[in-house]
Amino acid sequence: MSPTFAYWLHYSFYTIVIITIPVFYLPLLLQLNPLAIAYLIWYIYDFPTCDRGSRPWPWLRSLGFWSYFTDYFPIRLIRTTALPLSADRNYIFACHPHGIFSIATVHSLTTDGQQFSRLFPGLDSHMVTVSQQFWLPFYREILLALGYCSAKAQSIEYILKRKKSNGQVVAIMIGGTREAMECSPQQLVMIVKKRRGFLRLALKNRASIVPVISFGENDLYHNVDMPNWPWIESVQETIKSLLGFPFKLFYGNCLLFPLRKPVWTIVGEPILIDEEICQPTEQDIDHLQKQYIEALRRLYEQYKHQCNGDCHIQLVIK
Repeated sequence: MSPTFAYWLHYSFYTIVIITIPVFYLPLLLQLNPLAIAYLIWYIYDFPTCDRGSRPWPWLRSLGFWSYFTDYFPIRLIRTTALPLSADRNYIFACHPHGIFSIATVHSLTTDGQQFSRLFPGLDSHMVTVSQQFWLPFYREILLALGYCSAKAQSIEYILKRKKSNGQVVAIMIGGTREAMECSPQQLVMIVKKRRGFLRLALKNRASIVPVISFGENDLYHNVDMPNWPWIESVQETIKSLLGFPFKLFYGNCLLFPLRKPVWTIVGEPILIDEEICQPTEQDIDHLQKQYIEALRRLYEQYKHQCNGDCHIQLVIK
């Protein structure tokens, strides 16, 4: 299989899944089709699974297909530590930048396309995303099979607290949709200073924080600058609150698919949390946030010259 074929197969499959919902499933449901009703019953029964650790299928995540897909861009996953992270700990992978759809980060950490299991043996990874993504029938089944969970605090704590033989990794796009709105090929914007929830969760659950930067993620789509008119900002905020993703004009291959640009996902050294703090104070969170921002700056300075010529791009931490 060629990387180009894998790329188009991947996005054609997702397009078909999305189109199936309004074109086939909803009409069948309105006709009280038994299979459609059976799936609706399952959907309602299974709805909380995204808050309970999902149900990852290891065979799906380890398919050789993902290697061909990530080679298309190419996407590369790099571990900066000489030794693998300890499987006796849990981790929060704090990822930047969000980009439009977090293509590189998602496929580096939720599949074995770039050998995540070999680079991080003994660790089970979960990518968290907005709950609205789990509202879509059929599409949600794919997300759950790849280990996605909702980004709610209780969902993240469920993963970090449960007893399993392997260490647990929760990957979070820290800047979220706000960072997506500010993505630009001219500067690397990281929304950090007002994002304190993940720091609190790390301290409460003794989860070490690992900074992750995907150099080149912002290049996967062309961005269209929009005027700063109040009504446009109001529409953007409304769509973001309803659907969970930003209303930002962009285009790629066939408008919606990412461009063929190289991306390096760099996983930095962990900030070790050795003590569980049930009630973290603001001072505890301030101290950890300072460590995290310093770790981000170090990681950026260390790899900006090696990755995609991004050394000319200004790092902006907000």
